[in-house]
Amino acid sequence: MPRRLRPLALLWASLAGAAPVLAACEPPAWAWQAGAEHSRWQEHADNGRRLLTEQGTLTTAETRATLDCSGLQWQATLGLASGRRGYQGESNGGQPISTHSDIRRLHWQAAALWPLSAWGPGWQAGAALGQVRLWRDIASAGPVLGYPERFDQWHATALLAHGRLLRPGLGLQARLALGGGTPGRMALWLPTADPARLRLGSHQVMQLDLALVGGGAAEAAGWRLGLRWRHQRTAAGPAATLWRGNLPVGAAAQPAIRQTDAGLQAGWQW
Repeated sequence: MPRRLRPLALLWASLAGAAPVLAACEPPAWAWQAGAEHSRWQEHADNGRRLLTEQGTLTTAETRATLDCSGLQWQATLGLASGRRGYQGESNGGQPISTHSDIRRLHWQAAALWPLSAWGPGWQAGAALGQVRLWRDIASAGPVLGYPERFDQWHATALLAHGRLLRPGLGLQARLALGGGTPGRMALWLPTADPARLRLGSHQVMQLDLALVGGGAAEAAGWRLGLRWRHQRTAAGPAATLWRGNLPVGAAAQPAIRQTDAGLQAGWQW
């Protein structure tokens, strides 16, 4: 077989092998929801002293696709958030700073869940892999110039989910996610140095989702009203040299971060 045709042959063989699996899948179920969350961001020095606190409200939107294939459930989720958080911190000289940060966040996740028959009906266990990308634009405060940042983190989590029918036409869904990720990266655009890239520390994440579903506990058509709580701790990253042209002008490191988000979302599934 000519070398240039081998990728096509491998693709055709993969599709042929997957055909029986896809034939056993039910039609996909979709969900969309939007709402708001209270977001808190804190940074801490190595000795535990709090360096700054940001708090504010973000608007959120999320869509999810679910595919059931012979008992195995696949899910793909895409979410957006944006808003403004008030900023209370201090300058390098120790002077108090009060300003704000504009926030944009994009996240996606792919998950697989399987039934826990020994636990009874409605119980599932699973695993998920996802990425969070966050843009943070700190506004200037008087003579202290602001600057934008971008954070990029991957995470893997273990999942435990349960769904049950509370009464005809009303179901409850619950999901707990525990996990973390290896060191991520951030981009930094300081006004006194060239753009820089820093490493973050590793992180741990916990998330709890609760939802009332108008169509029942399963992925049936109907309204949904959800509550989400998420907490993430990111360790401090190593210092990196800052440059201005060919000259070093200092060093920077991202301190430890503690994030807590709690929100309410409403939407529809079909």
